[in-house]
Amino acid sequence: MKQTISIIIFLIFPFSFQVLASDCDFMKGIDNLLKTSPEVAAQSNKFGEDTFLSVADGFGPSRPGFDSGEELGCAMKNYEFHMVWAGADNYQCEGQGAKASQANKYAEKYNIHFKQSLIENGRFKCTSILLVERRNKLCEATGQEFCTGLEDWSGALSALTKYVWSLNRTSTVGYLPEKYGEYSASIREPAHRKKILENACKIFPKFGSKMDVTIHIKLANYNRNKSEWDEELMPDVVCKQ
Repeated sequence: MKQTISIIIFLIFPFSFQVLASDCDFMKGIDNLLKTSPEVAAQSNKFGEDTFLSVADGFGPSRPGFDSGEELGCAMKNYEFHMVWAGADNYQCEGQGAKASQANKYAEKYNIHFKQSLIENGRFKCTSILLVERRNKLCEATGQEFCTGLEDWSGALSALTKYVWSLNRTSTVGYLPEKYGEYSASIREPAHRKKILENACKIFPKFGSKMDVTIHIKLANYNRNKSEWDEELMPDVVCKQ
């Protein structure tokens, strides 16, 4: 019996060490990344044409080298991002933090250089002038006097999602960027609409909104007998600012 247990332990532990070593292979990948300067990598389209770099170094990826959140948001919509794996938020490799820092510094230099080359060639889609034009166009579509185009809709989405989830963890929230200042919420109980009306509208001014915001409400519950969702549109929640 003891011999059997010893054999099992012998088989399990080498496998575990192998998995851990494999999980840390990304650190060698970062070392290989650093062998080519970010300037040369950008000039040679090493990661693909019209492609920036992001680093998986936490719960969400980092995308350094952009002047503002608005510029970054625009770049994310218009360009590809090549992901450099840095272990994400699972820190189990010795020296992982330092390697992630190196990857971030590399990505920052690469992104700045690549962005500058696009600007010089008149190909960068997110210059300050273009961003202002985009904001003005979006605001004109709303017809709202107090729209600035600088509202942090992504931040408001996160806060709204957190609140709606507090009502029911299976509820969902969405943002309709093509309809500036409009959100959607799929709720599970009719009473939740009233709570959203009473509390969710306090969110948007915290994220720079002085305009009216609409939340389209849908009551939806899964019907096991029919194996489909029963859905019912409810009156919109309009947040008057």
